[in-house]
Amino acid sequence: MAQNLIYPASLSDVNQNPAWMEFQFYERKSPRSSPPDDTISLYMPESVAQPSTVSWDTERFGFVGNAIAGGGNGDIMGTVAGGLDVAYERSSANLQAALANRLGGRLSAESIMSAQGKVPNPYLTMLFRGVDFRTYSFSFKFFPYTEKDSDVIHNIIKTLRGNSLPDYAAEGSSTFLGYPKEVEVAYKWKSKDNPYLHKFKRSVITAIDVDYTPQGMFAVMRNGMPACIQVNLKLSEVELVMRKDVAEGY
Repeated sequence: MAQNLIYPASLSDVNQNPAWMEFQFYERKSPRSSPPDDTISLYMPESVAQPSTVSWDTERFGFVGNAIAGGGNGDIMGTVAGGLDVAYERSSANLQAALANRLGGRLSAESIMSAQGKVPNPYLTMLFRGVDFRTYSFSFKFFPYTEKDSDVIHNIIKTLRGNSLPDYAAEGSSTFLGYPKEVEVAYKWKSKDNPYLHKFKRSVITAIDVDYTPQGMFAVMRNGMPACIQVNLKLSEVELVMRKDVAEGY
């Protein structure tokens, strides 16, 4: 049965708490138009950030690689001549290093060329490798002031944990695992998406840590509910953010 859980209860009053976060859970790859299985509304956490990671690597092309990467647009003959110069100088340095080492020295061809001011151009270049999925971390603290708070907090934690885990793919069989549910996250402002904060792509919960002693000691309410609970969430989007998505608010 779908649940709609809100903490704190004052989030229901958008004038009192206009900014909040919404987590809506769906079966994997379900249509965006379908209703969510569960909805959790929480206060805005202390830390709100927008990470983006683009992968690049440094590569040494050398004179041959540089000529090939240029697609024939550069001075091929000049590049070849330069390569022959490097080969000649390295051969000469190898002979000098071998002679020096016979006389008790410990020199390499590279050190000799460097000392002579003839360091070959490595033709360094940056190679684009791809875009990583955006990942997020959120931390929430819960204080059960009333019996109703205790029930809501308990259900929020169970719902977060349950939706982060899979079920068996087939009932009565433990051979295969299904997928955990996906989650759509949104920063809200008075019941609408906050236009000044980024949107989220469909995500999954990759880690959930429930700390029942965030204040350094265990304390409980009269009903046995811990007096303070901290929930740390880690999420990863399952869709990449491209250039066009930025213009759309992602």
